[in-house]
Amino acid sequence: MNFKGHFIGGVFASTLVVTGFWTAGHYIGVTATPALLAKAGLATLFFSLFPDLDVQSVPQKWFYRALLLVFLYLAYLKKFKLATLFAILGILPLLSYHRGWTHQVWSMIWFPFALAVVYEYLLSQESFWYSFSFDHVVEYLKTYHWLIISTTIGWATHLFLDTKWVRQRRKQYAS
Repeated sequence: MNFKGHFIGGVFASTLVVTGFWTAGHYIGVTATPALLAKAGLATLFFSLFPDLDVQSVPQKWFYRALLLVFLYLAYLKKFKLATLFAILGILPLLSYHRGWTHQVWSMIWFPFALAVVYEYLLSQESFWYSFSFDHVVEYLKTYHWLIISTTIGWATHLFLDTKWVRQRRKQYAS
């Protein structure tokens, strides 16, 4: 699937996620504030495009330009730990070949958890009285479960749109 197809799929998935959180979020402990809904929608859209950032393309250029703006904003706010997390997130797709680890189902499952562990580790390194704890990681995962749901749905949308089944349907309806 091309960028346009993944973008349209990501917008569709984002709409479903935002609508789901808005209407039924209280069942899973999500308080649907406008800010949370915007973050969830953007995270879903972003992760529907994320697996293809390993390809040199116009979307990749725009992603890294936007990431530079995020770095500058986080530096202005003095949120260096979060900037480090975004740096790790930004470099990872470049460490593989196209359709490598970013196109594996296990990646969309472990990746959010790995980010939580890295974030907790970064926090523990900055303070002499604060030590690394998996209990803190579990707390992040509980607090930000809506983000894990959003990123996983976005990533799953991308993988689904890259399946052989979808490609066959596109060819079938194109002719």
